[in-house]
Amino acid sequence: MRVDVGEILASLRRWEPEAFEGVLRRLLEVSGCTAGALYVLDPERGVLYPCAVQGMPWVFQRPLRTPEEVEAFWGPGWERTGLQEYPLESIGLEEARRALEEAGLQRLYMLWVWEEDLPIGLVQLATSSPEPWEERKRREVEALAEAVGTVLVPLSWRHRLQQHTAHWEAVTALVAQLAQAETLEETLEQVLAVAMNQLKADRAALFLLDPQTGRLSCPRAVGLSKEYVQFLLLHHHLAPGAMAALRGEIFWSLDASTDPRLEALRPQVLGEGFRSFAVFPLRLPQRTLGALVVYRNQVLPFSPEELRRGQLLSQVMALAVEKMHLLEVQQQWSKELERRVEERTFELEQRYQEAEEFAYALSHELGALLRSIEFHLRNALNLFPPESARGYVEDALQTCGRLQDLLEGMAGLFRWGARGLHREPVPFHTLLADVLRDLRPQILEQQAIVNTEVEPLVLEADRELLYSLLMNLLQNALRFARPGQPPRVWVRAGWEVSPEGKRWVRIEVEDEGVGIAPEER
Repeated sequence: MRVDVGEILASLRRWEPEAFEGVLRRLLEVSGCTAGALYVLDPERGVLYPCAVQGMPWVFQRPLRTPEEVEAFWGPGWERTGLQEYPLESIGLEEARRALEEAGLQRLYMLWVWEEDLPIGLVQLATSSPEPWEERKRREVEALAEAVGTVLVPLSWRHRLQQHTAHWEAVTALVAQLAQAETLEETLEQVLAVAMNQLKADRAALFLLDPQTGRLSCPRAVGLSKEYVQFLLLHHHLAPGAMAALRGEIFWSLDASTDPRLEALRPQVLGEGFRSFAVFPLRLPQRTLGALVVYRNQVLPFSPEELRRGQLLSQVMALAVEKMHLLEVQQQWSKELERRVEERTFELEQRYQEAEEFAYALSHELGALLRSIEFHLRNALNLFPPESARGYVEDALQTCGRLQDLLEGMAGLFRWGARGLHREPVPFHTLLADVLRDLRPQILEQQAIVNTEVEPLVLEADRELLYSLLMNLLQNALRFARPGQPPRVWVRAGWEVSPEGKRWVRIEVEDEGVGIAPEER
């Protein structure tokens, strides 16, 4: 909702009905005039708004929107010069002079109302008498006009406070909304809505610059035709506002229909129908992202305060656009990374499958060779039993056994890797009993002693993998026992608690075998 001086004045009149009309009536009584108007000055734009009018032609009941228009009515009046008189023939604006003449008014009086060194309002009186006032009447009117300041001063400060409060509340709300925005379209819609409200614009557009191609795009426009937007995109080098924005400068025009700087765009501007506009660059420390452009359908100057607001909004918009660009880049890199990970994973799976097939083939071929070597060694040991060769043959047989275990372990590794883990509740004492039952022939043959110290445990584990682990450990303990001694093996399992308070299971397999030679560790 726009904050308008006219609305504020209307509200104030409802609150204090005699504040303006009463002062104006008193001025008319003292001066003997039949018509008059009381204006208040918008401190942001330097525009005069009528807040009380009686008997004045319609041309005096509208806001005075430009310094030239004020000067055309009354001449230079921005100095403390007291009460000024204007005979009908001295009024510069023909429209005003003709309206006064038609209303039967012959002379116009004007008096500025000041707050210290700043003008805040204007008193205007008109009379049907062509004769000038007497000095006494002039002093009375000037004294009474001072009373107008007591009404206009608080109004002026109230207006400024409301304007600044509304602006900062809007900017704060906008920043909060932008922090939650997820798309560039949502961001631009929110920023343009706030910009149009705070800058009292009828139309607005956002232009973004592609840093790689140097081309402009218009992702969002309100109230502008597609033809005009397309013309600007193709011929932005003809628009001084666009070139100023690329340099990081603010550009504004009071009346685009007559501004000589816009001569190259005159047909398009006249066709669009807007009058005043301002261009604010979307500027980051190292580069320009684009521009925010706001348009007004009427000739209405941009005050310094409004230009500062537009600059702040453009900075907020620049940060929001950069944030969206970074999010888009992040999403693009995330998708690219996912694609590369998928490709790499597929390649690794292919290589793993090839390695698995090779390992199976290798273990099969080598296993067959080792079994053949083991067969010939055992035959040699049985057929040719000289004690001098027995030790060498037994060592060779043990080496074949180790190689066979190695090949089986390698094949099992690839088999379990391809299979994956399948966790399930596993009673450990039952699993251990199955392993010992399957090893019973070897235990009896070697007269081995297997001692178990196992707590009642139920593990969350892969049963087949755990079975294979225990089987390999116990097989090694039985196979590599000390010569001439029956193997002795201990199996222990129980709960333990870590220093951090976590519970875990410790499984031990201990034997008295020869172990691994130091050079092979």
